[in-house]
Amino acid sequence: SSSSSSGGGSEPSDLEEGEQPGAVNQLVLEMLVYLGRALVYLFPVYLAGYLGLSLSWVLLGLFLWMSWRRKRKGKQGRLTNALELLEDEKVTIAKQISQQELPPWWVTFPDIERVEWINKILLQAWPYFGMYMEKIFRDSIEPAIRGSNLHLKGFTFTKVNLGEKALRITGVKAYTKEVDRRQVILDFQLSYAGDCEVNVEVKKLCKAGVKGIQLHGTLRVILEPLIRDMPLVGAVTMFFIRRP
Repeated sequence: SSSSSSGGGSEPSDLEEGEQPGAVNQLVLEMLVYLGRALVYLFPVYLAGYLGLSLSWVLLGLFLWMSWRRKRKGKQGRLTNALELLEDEKVTIAKQISQQELPPWWVTFPDIERVEWINKILLQAWPYFGMYMEKIFRDSIEPAIRGSNLHLKGFTFTKVNLGEKALRITGVKAYTKEVDRRQVILDFQLSYAGDCEVNVEVKKLCKAGVKGIQLHGTLRVILEPLIRDMPLVGAVTMFFIRRP
């Protein structure tokens, strides 16, 4: 019985000895990262002194860097909020209301209706809409850009992918009583925080791309004049009320 108790008592010590190297490695890694960041931050000061530059250039660079960090942090926060809204709308709305942030349009204005059934259709049709847009980019936009300038003859879209996150309509307001009887005005509250990616290339020398686009705004759709023949609408006009 004594041998079994001694054997059981040795297990925790062995476990602690096995865990210590991992903790030490983690501490060393954190110290190396800290030293690396310190060297990166101090290198411009050293370079300015080595080249005999004025300290004002270093201060100006530091100010620009801090402004860029602040702007990037704000943009990242807005992107995170938008993605949270797309993932779990109810939880995000409750959190925003408690924090007195901007709620969705259908919370602020009771005459704006929710249209979740349209969002379900958009989500189901989004992959096919992406295929259609890729065809538009390659068959229409790409030739037009190539023909606009001699230096852009080698312009091509190397990747056009709208991703899996579909555009959402957070609310719709219909104007029928305050307008002419032969027209219908609809305001669509649009919210898009997608994972799309569009890459371009010019003669394999210049490459560029766009990804993670955000768009939030109010799209006004005017149906007029209403006519007696199908499709019952003579023309459709669409524009953003304010810059999205």
